Amino acid sequence: MSIKDRTRRLMDQSGGLARRVRLLEEAMDENRRLNERLSDLLDLTVELLLPEDRRNDERLNRILDRLDPATDDR
Repeated sequence: MSIKDRTRRLMDQSGGLARRVRLLEEAMDENRRLNERLSDLLDLTVELLLPEDRRNDERLNRILDRLDPATDDR
């Protein structure tokens, strides 16, 4: 195999590797967003399970704002 062929093959492999890395980074970002959403849902559930006189309405409103798709900036 000539040097030119080896170089071309390595260039093709590195391009494929760069694409795979980009796809993995995108998947990690999506997982991070999903984990944040799950965390918000758990916080909401905990807050709603508290007796009404022990609820923190300010915290509850902040959680609801984060979960509102109209205010979703993620």
